[in-house]
Amino acid sequence: MTEYVPTPEDDELEATIGSLFHRMNAAREGSAEHRMIVRQLIGLRKSSEIACLIFEEFSMKGDYRELVETLKRWGVVRSELTVA
Repeated sequence: MTEYVPTPEDDELEATIGSLFHRMNAAREGSAEHRMIVRQLIGLRKSSEIACLIFEEFSMKGDYRELVETLKRWGVVRSELTVA
């Protein structure tokens, strides 16, 4: 089995997701900015297998627990590892 080696695009995607998460935390929950960021994160999570793996990695680390909980409230994920 070959080992996965992240590409620069994967690293950029991970940084983008992290940046959006931090912006989401800074925005007031329920505000237009907060809703827009959550929608962007939802789109990223559903857009590619790599994005989904990045979300899983964040969930397993516990670094982005609040993001996972937000996505659960929005009905995007049923658990940390499954997309609704």
